[in-house]
Amino acid sequence: MNRKTSVTYFIGRGAELPMIRLRGRWLAAAGFARGARVAVTVAQGRLTLEVAGAAAEVSEAPAEQYAVPDEGD
Repeated sequence: MNRKTSVTYFIGRGAELPMIRLRGRWLAAAGFARGARVAVTVAQGRLTLEVAGAAAEVSEAPAEQYAVPDEGD
């Protein structure tokens, strides 16, 4: 299943920060339950989202791994 969205901006603390917003029943169907922690793997031009704790795939391109904080963090 493929989905499309666009990059928007969040304005806070005097800075514009790029933001991508995802929502829909397809997230739950893909295993992203409410409250789940999400790991984001970042590579040039690519973001990979995985439920934290799931087996990570080996990427062909070097990437950095970040944990996405809860909204309260």
